[in-house]
Amino acid sequence: MIRLSVLVLVVLLGYCQSSQALHARDTIADWLCAGEDERAVVADTLSVIAGQGLPDRDEKFFTDCVADVASNSRAYDRRIGDVAAGCMLTAQAVLLEQE
Repeated sequence: MIRLSVLVLVVLLGYCQSSQALHARDTIADWLCAGEDERAVVADTLSVIAGQGLPDRDEKFFTDCVADVASNSRAYDRRIGDVAAGCMLTAQAVLLEQE
């Protein structure tokens, strides 16, 4: 298990050498490599586009949701925009269950 963790860390460190700006079409691995400022810009964009400006689908909602997905090593190849769509669907499903 430790070898796998070290391997994942080495791969991510090698992958994190990119200096391009973060976008919604980038992967969760890119999200993990980006700084907080870049993540905030993408999360703000997601709140406008995917969140449709809803007050409870703000930058923090998307930052927290994408970070939660990023904690799963099997999600590294997922696109940030796709994860954001999943965040919205999950939030909608929770609202529907509460009704």
